[in-house]
Amino acid sequence: MIKKDAQICSGIDWALGVKASLNPKVQHVLKRMDKLPKAGPGREALVILNGPSLKEQDITQIHENVDLVFVNRGFMHQDFARVKPRYHVFVDPKMLTGEWSLTWIDDIVAMVPDITIVLPVTWAFRPEFKRFIDNNTKIHWIPDFKKCYCVGVSGNCFDFLASQDYKTIYFTGFDANGLPLEMLNVSNSHFYGKNEENLTKTSKEYVRDLYMFSRHFADLNKMSNLYKKRNIRLVNLTQGGLLDMFEREHIRILDKR
Repeated sequence: MIKKDAQICSGIDWALGVKASLNPKVQHVLKRMDKLPKAGPGREALVILNGPSLKEQDITQIHENVDLVFVNRGFMHQDFARVKPRYHVFVDPKMLTGEWSLTWIDDIVAMVPDITIVLPVTWAFRPEFKRFIDNNTKIHWIPDFKKCYCVGVSGNCFDFLASQDYKTIYFTGFDANGLPLEMLNVSNSHFYGKNEENLTKTSKEYVRDLYMFSRHFADLNKMSNLYKKRNIRLVNLTQGGLLDMFEREHIRILDKR
């Protein structure tokens, strides 16, 4: 069943990739992004995700050679403005439906004016993002064709950083048990509490989520193997958590030296 599922999803992704390659506007933007100087050579990256274990970690003592990447509601972290992340990534369609406010981008830029917002390339042509383009907000547009690539925003971060030639990518706050905690109505599925928009989910929605949760683990294993072949290190600094497909270190490895 898992193998058949993977074959079907690979076929869908291939078809979506072909469709995207035939869109000249999308290709023009991606080629423009690809011509920009790469940020990664000689540096490392730390992706800070939003699991509850993040509350137990000090992210203010990170070595200056490490570029920080936040995602989604990560800007609510008490030290966000202090650590001045280089990137903030949004890929969830909740930004398009209004469940998440576009003013979050304004809040992020107000706290860290030099930050680069990383967004899916297909959003570049939506009218609600025009004001950010007109205001010269620093945006890096990334591919978003793999609709069946079930690794969530973390996977988008890893792929983006790899495209920027980072050879070591650390990550933390990836507890990977957010869905079970959410289903138990536990208040700490994320470091900031829980996502209020998820409180009204139905059993049918949880059927979908549990299916995606399973695929999430399968795709993380595939991603781990792929990055090893590319000689890119993915290093888990999360305190605890379920992930056993990545090498693990303590966040102290990044302390200022």
